[in-house]
Amino acid sequence: NKNMFSVNSMSLRGRPKSVEGLKYAGFNILSLANNHSLEHGYEALYDTIDLLNNNDIIPLGVGRKKEITRKSAVFNIKNKKIAFLGYCLRPDKTAYRSIKNKEEILEDIEKIKRNADYIILSLHWGDEFVQFPAPWQIDFAHKLIDNGASIILGHHPHVIQGIEEYNGGIIAYSLGNFVFDMWQRKERESVILKCILSESGKIDKEITPVFLNEKYQPEVLYSNGAKNLLSKMNTLSLNLLNEDLSDMDKKMEEYIIQTKVCWNIHHKGYKRFFLNNIYKYRLGSRIQLILSSVKQRIKRGERI
Repeated sequence: NKNMFSVNSMSLRGRPKSVEGLKYAGFNILSLANNHSLEHGYEALYDTIDLLNNNDIIPLGVGRKKEITRKSAVFNIKNKKIAFLGYCLRPDKTAYRSIKNKEEILEDIEKIKRNADYIILSLHWGDEFVQFPAPWQIDFAHKLIDNGASIILGHHPHVIQGIEEYNGGIIAYSLGNFVFDMWQRKERESVILKCILSESGKIDKEITPVFLNEKYQPEVLYSNGAKNLLSKMNTLSLNLLNEDLSDMDKKMEEYIIQTKVCWNIHHKGYKRFFLNNIYKYRLGSRIQLILSSVKQRIKRGERI
């Protein structure tokens, strides 16, 4: 590959043998519907799909044919049918979106809910580095639960957001990073959400707080570390109960302002981190990263 030494060719790419770790950890289903699924084109995505299938892990939300992308994966466990669906709601150029608009998710739920006891949705949505969901997400999540979804597992923001119990369902707006090489503290805080499904239809949850170590591996927190993160998660969850969505336009205007603040804070931290660690990069990579940053700033109309 003539681009093998390009920073872009290395970005968000993993070694195929990493699947061994996924198998060892016990994963048997993974959603690939996200905003970087097409980072390296369809061929790389299809290779990933084949790799997972060959290792008895179901790839959710993507496929070679469009009808496969919206097909649910169903597990029969103790006479209960548990259906999984995966979607990406991000509009990025490298995103794999199996739907044209989010309302199509409701159509899919309607089709399968007669033959499923539980419906679990994996949603790649929200805005990066913001520790609370957008007002439209709360409104839509409630609609999904009201129409038959049981559990919503959210991801993309890279930080934890609150978990809401609503109308018998569980909504985890964002569980944060689980294995990801981000360095700011709030991007290394995460939780493992365990849902216990009962014969009666009731869903209980357990939350295990984790923190990404220096090698960006998740480690379970104990004592004060666990107490502090659980307290933070509890606060974020309680804030959801006080959300007033009566004036959606106003709430969205406020939210957009807050997302810009969060992004600016992250970006400043990113620049500090890069400058403090620039000596670790190869010369060619340094030049590529600096030029990429300059191009992005020109595109945004910022001063160099």
